[in-house]
Amino acid sequence: AVFWFWFRAAPLIAGGELQNYGNFIIPLAGLVVSASLFALAALFIGNKWLIYSSTVLGVGTPYLFTQANITVVTLLAITLLFSVFAAYRIRKEFIFSLGFSLSKTTKAGLPIYFTVASLIISVFYFSNITEEKALSAILPKSAVGFALKNLSGPLGSLTGLNFPALNPEATIDEVLLKLVEEELKPQGVAVSRLPRPELARALTAQREGLAKNFGIQLKGQEKLGDVLYSTISQRIEELLGPYQKYLPVASAIAFFLAFKTVTIPLY
Repeated sequence: AVFWFWFRAAPLIAGGELQNYGNFIIPLAGLVVSASLFALAALFIGNKWLIYSSTVLGVGTPYLFTQANITVVTLLAITLLFSVFAAYRIRKEFIFSLGFSLSKTTKAGLPIYFTVASLIISVFYFSNITEEKALSAILPKSAVGFALKNLSGPLGSLTGLNFPALNPEATIDEVLLKLVEEELKPQGVAVSRLPRPELARALTAQREGLAKNFGIQLKGQEKLGDVLYSTISQRIEELLGPYQKYLPVASAIAFFLAFKTVTIPLY
């Protein structure tokens, strides 16, 4: 049941829809509950074949939600082996320890259990990821916007220009207008005093130069963050070339490592 909730949440993660934290409260809470039940079962169910078969059933059933292929079948086999090994480690620690320590006993198997859970959830993520989504997952648009805001100061110091409009929501024309204003300041000319046709020609010249440098078409109303993100994405795609098809795999591996790191405080 817990992994079914993660199966429903995986498309949201793959699509980058992480703003609504309420969608992930039940899956995260359920993961903690499932790990607790797993540890309790490994500790207190006397029949080892009952706990092993229950473990196999519990972690094997979620794979029925995905389409079978060689990768999924391989991960299924690894998951089953790891889950049984996790239960075995907890039982062995419990049986052979002279004193009982809940923390010490459960730590013998819970890290492996969370690795199993991370693998299953990563399979769900991988089944919902595409090349486009993989690129946005590896290079989030929010990260580009954050970098853009924080680079205003360094860019200003390097170029000698002030960039108060250098933010993701500013339009290209707004940024270019500020550049024109900064260029005219040494000449003692205010932008407000320029005739409208002359100002339009200056903006057009700046826009055409920017479009030529980026190799894109610009109308002026595009948001700076969108233009920068699409340009960087295009350059990455050109750089990757035929290897772009491996982006979903790389994204799934990165997601597995990130999710596994997030689960460390849980055990």
